[in-house]
Amino acid sequence: MKVIIPLVFDYDAQQWARTFDIGVADAARDFAAVLRRAVHDGAVSAAIDAHWPMMRGHVTAHTVDGLDAVTRDELLDLLRQARDADQDDALISLIRQYLADHPQDLDGRAPRWIVLHAMEWDDGYFLSGGLATVYFTDGDSVPYEIDSDAVEDLLTDMFGARGAAAALGVDLSRERMEFDDYADNVPSLLGIPPRSPDGGDRAGDDTERTIAGESGVLVPIAPSREIVTYRPDAARRWLAEGVADEFGIDESFATEEITIAARLGDLLRSLADDPHPQVWRLHPPATGVYLWRTAYGDGIDGGALLTADLHIGVHDVNLAIGHIAFDEFTDDARTSGIDAAVEALGLIAHRVNQAVTRILQATGTPQAGQSAA
Repeated sequence: MKVIIPLVFDYDAQQWARTFDIGVADAARDFAAVLRRAVHDGAVSAAIDAHWPMMRGHVTAHTVDGLDAVTRDELLDLLRQARDADQDDALISLIRQYLADHPQDLDGRAPRWIVLHAMEWDDGYFLSGGLATVYFTDGDSVPYEIDSDAVEDLLTDMFGARGAAAALGVDLSRERMEFDDYADNVPSLLGIPPRSPDGGDRAGDDTERTIAGESGVLVPIAPSREIVTYRPDAARRWLAEGVADEFGIDESFATEEITIAARLGDLLRSLADDPHPQVWRLHPPATGVYLWRTAYGDGIDGGALLTADLHIGVHDVNLAIGHIAFDEFTDDARTSGIDAAVEALGLIAHRVNQAVTRILQATGTPQAGQSAA
């Protein structure tokens, strides 16, 4: 067996220069030469032997460039493990401190876990505190944003570019982390419990609590699963960065103008072709969400049929979720532009989450990352 223990020698350059009457500029080179000579001559090993008799004959001293390839690789591995442990501790500390400094963001509730998702940048997808989900002990969760350059820099240093579905989970109590290339696996890796049945609907209140299964028996409906993760604040920023102009989301984007369905339909098709997971993220089995404009005999009615494309097992399913009337997209007919788009996307995400949850439960189909009961 072999144990590697680095020895670090530190000396003040000016003091070394005065002691040996040399220039300060030459002190570092002279100091290094003396240490190398002591290592090569066996003086370092002899000094340790003299003060540690039980290890006499078992200690060897080498400069880094004098190590054999195997030992050098072992040392490099040890250094990497130490660095990774330091980075893990530093990241967890930064996240815990940020959460502690912003209790108002969680209405004073104590977070138990946090999952950081990948955000798209010009050069790829990178894990980001700006696209996070906080979980509580009962399995309830809320979208969260950590606005910290220190967290972002550390995540990039530690994980680099990753896939669009990657995520990092942090157990804030046990101070451990779990990474996976597929975000839906992370909650189970952390041991996050399913949301309690009496905890309400993550997306809103469900008045219907049963659904008829294939046998006709009423089956209790579990709280809505997060098939669509929608982040209104991120959507507002994204739209304001020029996307709203591209899709005609301006003052004319309003209930009274019956323009919402058409332009929002274009926006959803764009999200299907060019995903922006920091705004709108689909989870299996959903592969797309769409609006199809509807009309009466005398022309368009301003409403739309909401559908979701699902991939269940080996089957592709186009699920018709229901009709959204022209005046349902926003609560207030006067709401327009980006405000209307943000609200309407929230309505769509909520209805998709409700409908797909019911389909999965009625058919006994587990969501990806979950096992069938």
